[in-house]
Amino acid sequence: MPDRDVLEFVGDDGCTYEDALKRLGINPDTVLIINERNKSIPQDASIREKKVTIILTCSRG
Repeated sequence: MPDRDVLEFVGDDGCTYEDALKRLGINPDTVLIINERNKSIPQDASIREKKVTIILTCSRG
């Protein structure tokens, strides 16, 4: 996230990372989701991690 913002998401069981991104107002097509072991997470995977890093992959300009 820009400027290392920290966002917290609380969702329903079975919620995916894509669901979370959309609810947070983040376009899923513009980011990568990385877990604490530095592995990419598919956006259609159910949320299992307590903490992830979201990396922007394109410019906004």
